Amino acid sequence: MSTVGVITGLKSEADCLDPLMSFDPAPVVRCAGARPHRVPDLVSGMLELGCRGIVSFGVTGALVDDLQSGDIVVPASVVSAAGEAWPTDTAWREEIVRALEEAKCPVNAGECLLGSDAALTSPADKTRANASTGAVVVDMESQAVALATHVAGVPFVVVRVVADDADTAVPAAAMDAVRPDGSISLLPVISGLMVRPWTLGTYLKLGAANGRAMERLRGLVPVLGPGFRFPLG
Repeated sequence: MSTVGVITGLKSEADCLDPLMSFDPAPVVRCAGARPHRVPDLVSGMLELGCRGIVSFGVTGALVDDLQSGDIVVPASVVSAAGEAWPTDTAWREEIVRALEEAKCPVNAGECLLGSDAALTSPADKTRANASTGAVVVDMESQAVALATHVAGVPFVVVRVVADDADTAVPAAAMDAVRPDGSISLLPVISGLMVRPWTLGTYLKLGAANGRAMERLRGLVPVLGPGFRFPLG
């Protein structure tokens, strides 16, 4: 029986967890494919398999200039655009932060993360989101995880690494490139470049930033282990 379930938005994020799959018990990993409406059913299935806690894991977008690509964020709460808030599990979060700090992985902890049903693609959108909610990062899965676990009465935490900085625009075609299984199709990106070739520099910047974030994510996995430091007992 697995102790934890892990929700990601992208297949590449889920692939970071491959080294944990040989453990017994291994975490239950599910990818929402950047489609947050799928998260409640994924969480329900994890709980039916016996998972005792849920992790929202992957990359995130920065809403403040202090956070840069590759920075680790373990937020104290998840907030919605409407002002609702769901605290992450304190004991679990503190155990994760302690383990990462002992491994010399600097962590941004204690802040809040904004859950959004759609990507915030412009610096102006990100600035407004920070001003209205106080959140320092944003993703598309954590709010759905927070809601589902709140209803089920099980703990959740969020472990994310910044990919795009607050001043980086994200072309719409980049989000259109995510397939339902979380893999990436290059066709929307190529089509977008044909229409807007001047965005090539943005894609290159995003690619480099995402590469740094994914390298950091992979580095966190052996520190967190198959149980993601879930506090047993």
